[in-house]
Amino acid sequence: MIEPTMVDDLNVLERHLAPHSPNDRSETKSYVRVSSGSDGPVMYRPTPKVRPGWQSTAIPGLMQREIMENVLGSRTTDVIKLYFSAVNPWFPIVNETSFWKLWQSDSSLISSALLCNIYAIALTYWYTSDVLRGTARPDMPFAWNQAVLALRDDCMAPSLTTVHAALLEMLGRPVYHATGNIITAGRTVSLAHSHGLHRDPTSWQTSSAEKSLRIRIWWAVLIHDHCLSHGTPPNITSGQYDVPIPEPGSFVAGNASVREQRAGVAFHQLCRLTAILGDILPVVYSLNADDQKVHKTIRRLEVALDAWEEALPDFLDVSSPPEIRASGHEPSTNSLWFYYLILKLMLKRLAFKAS
Repeated sequence: MIEPTMVDDLNVLERHLAPHSPNDRSETKSYVRVSSGSDGPVMYRPTPKVRPGWQSTAIPGLMQREIMENVLGSRTTDVIKLYFSAVNPWFPIVNETSFWKLWQSDSSLISSALLCNIYAIALTYWYTSDVLRGTARPDMPFAWNQAVLALRDDCMAPSLTTVHAALLEMLGRPVYHATGNIITAGRTVSLAHSHGLHRDPTSWQTSSAEKSLRIRIWWAVLIHDHCLSHGTPPNITSGQYDVPIPEPGSFVAGNASVREQRAGVAFHQLCRLTAILGDILPVVYSLNADDQKVHKTIRRLEVALDAWEEALPDFLDVSSPPEIRASGHEPSTNSLWFYYLILKLMLKRLAFKAS
């Protein structure tokens, strides 16, 4: 658990409350400093995942995973490949290389809740797969119910992979139950904060791959918090995190295909739009906004949206020639522009309301 706000207190305790015995020392040093940057030190303190006396499932989500893998049978690996082909490039929150290493060496080490959500979201793209389209697709509502149950169990003993699973559930599950999505979003944000995902890890003493993944996961959390609020104020504001926008070069391999490179650029642009939305939402949900300040904010955000549009690469720009846009066409490209138009509409409505 990362608790940056407690660092000053811990430093005082470390200096003035020296341990009196070796046993005391083990308890006093139960935290680890992971960063000592000028922007404030960050410390890590492990805490029990399960509350005392709670009889939790030995492996959360294992039963649902076994059910889904029995349904998929020999197609299980093909479904995972479909996820990494159709979903992960555009919303890169799972490290594919690390995943396949675990899958081949000991798949039981992979989170069952994460796997259930990978299976469920991949079913959406079933008929785009040359291997799978000739077979009957499993029932999607049934698959999503298994994924939801697996995530529920995993939340009783949460870890960082719980955040991955929750992001996939919110990304792919149809909005059958808005209240459930609101609750999932709220606890995912809290869990992300507890793991320090809201802090910039670039100066931390860890691998480049882990730093890049933490940055992408945080922005995925931010996207869900801002975009899937269902009419409730966001749980995150701009002053509560310092994580930079992920750059495509930090997570797209140099030998990646053109499609994968463009997917990385699209995710980067999605994050940029979300940062702009984060400045719009406080105005949307303000109960006593000053109309003069609102107009100034709107003008500033309109300039930001114009700058976003002007900086788009040709394959994402709707004003590009049709042959260029067609060569990079993906459903996520349309979603990105739909997102942009929604923000434009929000600003127009705010301006009309303020006037």
